Amino acid sequence: MVPGDNRDTQWKFALMDFMIWPTIHWFHTMLGHPGSHRMHATLQAQYHHPHLWIHIERFACEECQQAKPYLVLAMVHSLIGILLVLLGRKFQLI
Repeated sequence: MVPGDNRDTQWKFALMDFMIWPTIHWFHTMLGHPGSHRMHATLQAQYHHPHLWIHIERFACEECQQAKPYLVLAMVHSLIGILLVLLGRKFQLI
């Protein structure tokens, strides 16, 4: 095992309460508005805060909130297209 690979012995920076929101905001912007799972994985690799996941879940980016309805609509359209392709293949085999 390479030193630093063990999450239990890996040194991390402790985030104090007043540092948590600016840190989340900075990483959120620099990572290109990632989802909460990617944000948590990134921050957890180098930082420690006992309630990190809760703070990330509560973080709300205005740009991301405005884009969410369009992303959901795009996913629904993609799923409909996939279903139509699959159904079309099924009917061609009969």
